[in-house]
Amino acid sequence: MGLAGPLDRKKILTDGPAKQMTIQFARNVPAQKITKILREGFELNTTPSEYREIETYVEQMLAFFVRR
Repeated sequence: MGLAGPLDRKKILTDGPAKQMTIQFARNVPAQKITKILREGFELNTTPSEYREIETYVEQMLAFFVRR
């Protein structure tokens, strides 16, 4: 199965139902490394314009990895 195309990405983000992502790590990985890699993944798989549109949502998701 390939990556979602530009139109599919927008549909995924705006189709209404809440989304859930489950990540299970096999090792102890620092939160800083996780957030850096995930952010880079979003940036590499979107155009700069698309990333600006979802950046707020990406940062909200990444905030869950930071201990308070």
